[in-house]
Amino acid sequence: MDSIARSAFSSCTNMSSISIGKSISYIGQDAFSSCVSLASISIKAEVPPFTPRLGLTDSQFKSTILTVPLGCSEAFSNADIWQQFTHIEESEFLEPEIFEVDGITYIELSRQNPSCEVYHPNSPYSGSIAIPSEVEWEEITYKVSSIHTGAFNNATDLKSLSIPATIVTLGGNLFNDCTSLEELTIEDCEENLWCEYNSNETKGLFTNSPLKELYLGRNLSYVSNTIGGYSPFANISSDFEATIGPLVTVLQDYLFYNCQGLYPQPLGDNLRTIGTKTFSNCKKFTEVTLPGSLVYAREFAFEGCENIQKVIIEDNYGAEHSFTVGQAIFYGDHNIKEIWCYCETVPVLYGSSTFYMVDKDVCTLYVPALKIEAYRSSDTWNGFKHIKAIEKLAQTLVWEQAIEPLEIGDIINLDFLVDVEGTEPVFEYDVDIISIYNEEGQWRLKALAVGETKVSLRMGETEVYLASNVVTKTVKVLPVEAEAVELSLCELSLYIGDQEQLTATVLPTNTTYPEISWSSDNPSIAKMDGSMVTAVSEGQAIVTASCGNASAQCTVTVMKREQRILWNQEFEDVTEKDVLELTAETTSGLPVYYIWITDETSVRIEGNLLTVDISGQMSISANQDGNEEYSEAEPVRKSFVAAEYNSIGTVEADGRRIYCQNHYLELIGFADNEEVTVYTIDGALWYRGSDRHIPVSKGTTYIIVYQGKVLKIGVR
Repeated sequence: MDSIARSAFSSCTNMSSISIGKSISYIGQDAFSSCVSLASISIKAEVPPFTPRLGLTDSQFKSTILTVPLGCSEAFSNADIWQQFTHIEESEFLEPEIFEVDGITYIELSRQNPSCEVYHPNSPYSGSIAIPSEVEWEEITYKVSSIHTGAFNNATDLKSLSIPATIVTLGGNLFNDCTSLEELTIEDCEENLWCEYNSNETKGLFTNSPLKELYLGRNLSYVSNTIGGYSPFANISSDFEATIGPLVTVLQDYLFYNCQGLYPQPLGDNLRTIGTKTFSNCKKFTEVTLPGSLVYAREFAFEGCENIQKVIIEDNYGAEHSFTVGQAIFYGDHNIKEIWCYCETVPVLYGSSTFYMVDKDVCTLYVPALKIEAYRSSDTWNGFKHIKAIEKLAQTLVWEQAIEPLEIGDIINLDFLVDVEGTEPVFEYDVDIISIYNEEGQWRLKALAVGETKVSLRMGETEVYLASNVVTKTVKVLPVEAEAVELSLCELSLYIGDQEQLTATVLPTNTTYPEISWSSDNPSIAKMDGSMVTAVSEGQAIVTASCGNASAQCTVTVMKREQRILWNQEFEDVTEKDVLELTAETTSGLPVYYIWITDETSVRIEGNLLTVDISGQMSISANQDGNEEYSEAEPVRKSFVAAEYNSIGTVEADGRRIYCQNHYLELIGFADNEEVTVYTIDGALWYRGSDRHIPVSKGTTYIIVYQGKVLKIGVR
């Protein structure tokens, strides 16, 4: 603040002292006019604020003490207006202490009468906080009397807060962005708690907090307006419960305005006033109880609570006061079906508009039996078409019918007697097992599903009679058994690995438990997964579909799959001492093996490598014996002629050159780290690695393998 406006404190007749901050540079004319009790003024500014006139009398200038900062009395004694004060004193204005105790920051309000308020910390508050009623700092015990403006701003991790009875003021903008505040306790206290509001948004202090639980232990005071924006709890969007404490006597205007998630709770035993629009638009209210302590429920108190169906007005138990209901208290609550008023003294209504929009032709008013005529003769209560007594008479039900076990679809008539005409029966039973309905005046029971259920019957409550005694019967519904099972196939042929889905039909079609169980007499040949048949191995198995005592079977024959050997390899220019890579394969993907047919001493076969030792006519056969899934393949034979072998000293292929020099095998044109394997002609491993200078023996033939290529070189 930098200024005080004209007549700002005019006629504040009970104000005895005022402290003016050091930033004030202007005080308007007659700011303290008629402040007849003003005995002291403290000014913390070192430069006297300009003022055209303070509004003090001559006697006040002589009696009122003016306190100024150290070393500034001369400046004030020479300044216009201020020089009129007879008593100008100097004081060291100490800055208030800011301290932290148990995780809560406080700022000193007074040291003479020690008090402090909760202050904003260096980092936002979080977790659960219970503010104490007093704290001790430097051997001084301070009373915690308020919460500073913005103290809990941006406390996004604050979960719960408890406010003690010593606090009398909640500062403005106090809980902005407290997006996790779910529990709030305002402790019991007879003194009102003053609440500021979020000035930047004209919202209540807790509007943006997702409250779940609220305990309100004292009356609240706050600025109210026509839309409830300043009420501490107005417009809260979360679902929450609010417990009203025993010391709360007034629920101010707009207190829970538009709290659509507020669950209805008892309003407290000592509540005397409900303000204007206190519970407006509280959509979760389905039933409202106005306590007997209530004196006045103001206009529009429950307007827009469109889901209220029942209102209970408790008796004031002979209290001297009568209960007064304001105009349009349930405005817009057109779904109210019942009003139970226990008041022996007929409540005073604000004319016919009290229950405006309540359908008085549909809504039933229940009142004490001895006061029915008093309500009917009231000019405002007599608008209800149905006014009934709260006390009701008893009625008796007799149901001796025996109910035998039923089958699904059976229908029986229900026979019972009641000593009062016009009452309706109320049945309770398992709706999945039976149904009960009225057809042309006769109550009937129909069996729907297998099972057992208790059927409870009572006669419903009426305008005059209470509900009857309850009679319970047991109803059993028996199942319809399966008589036969029909399969989609009786015989089935499959190859190993094949699958086939079978379909089963249970007869009769209304069988109660038509679930099918599947089995195989030899799962190692044909196994079942539900109704799916999987061929496992060669042979024959019988699968069975069963339902109760009925079943059907299917014979499953499992065969091996056929396979062929594909061998298109041609053998040309074969010489003795050649090593040939054999390339036969099967349609099944199973490996083949090779048999030398002509002369076992003329060749050697290792895996798919064939070594020709001599020249002449040769024959070889590719074979596959089959396995659990495939049958044996027809062998494929190949014949060729091997020429005589002439040793050579150099081989060139694929850009690579291999030759022998000085008893070393030299490899030219090979990539770095390219692995080479060298065998002797008799198949023994000679070398494997990436060297390009390999020692060899003279007069020996070697087989060189690299990247799937096979070359032969003779060393002279």
